[in-house]
Amino acid sequence: MLSKNFSEKKRFVPGSVNGFTLVELLVVIAIIGLLAVIVLVVLGPAREQSRDAKGESDLRMMMTAFEIKYHDNGQYPNLPDALTNIPSDDTSLSPYLISTPHTNGGRTYQWYDDGNDQKFCVLFQYEIKPGYFTCSYRGCQVNDSAVCPGL
Repeated sequence: MLSKNFSEKKRFVPGSVNGFTLVELLVVIAIIGLLAVIVLVVLGPAREQSRDAKGESDLRMMMTAFEIKYHDNGQYPNLPDALTNIPSDDTSLSPYLISTPHTNGGRTYQWYDDGNDQKFCVLFQYEIKPGYFTCSYRGCQVNDSAVCPGL
């Protein structure tokens, strides 16, 4: 039989405090930091791929707005003649797009019309793979250079 009385309260004895030592806390913090670095390294390419997908979506949306604007006005909005970054406050595609997208968070979108209001080209450079995604009056495609075919 057990003769120990379980109803006794434990007494506090100085110097016998149970807890974590400084070394144990540092080891736990180091392990958490290492896991955080691993997660960030793994998620880096996923973020780039997500920004590329957002860029493609934005350019397709802009292409649709260009086509609607052309249908309504008989011409595309007047764009710069040479490849230029889209300004952050541009409203050329209004009312179909209140504000023209100008970046995907990693790359800035560019556009031009080569001096012809019957054509347009918008593009951005991919982050995750080589090349450019371009949309023009002929549709969207991946190109090796920052030029829309036929413009």
